[in-house]
Amino acid sequence: NAVVSRVSNQYQSYAIYDCTSHGPRFGNDLAFNGDFKNQQLSYCVQNVCTYELSLRPTASSNNFSVDEFEVFQIVKKQLVYI
Repeated sequence: NAVVSRVSNQYQSYAIYDCTSHGPRFGNDLAFNGDFKNQQLSYCVQNVCTYELSLRPTASSNNFSVDEFEVFQIVKKQLVYI
């Protein structure tokens, strides 16, 4: 189930960052750690911190493994006036 949540105003600078020793992090709420597929070191906290909504509200455990994930980049399109 997909969850769309806005970043809390006071945590804008921590919303998405790459931790060089662990991997991608989404505030203090969601982190990918270790061998994604074979270890359950990635986690998502149930209490909301950086985002307005819990990113995994139905999870029975904070820790999980990852089969695959996709990374996207959002780029602001420049308007060209003719």
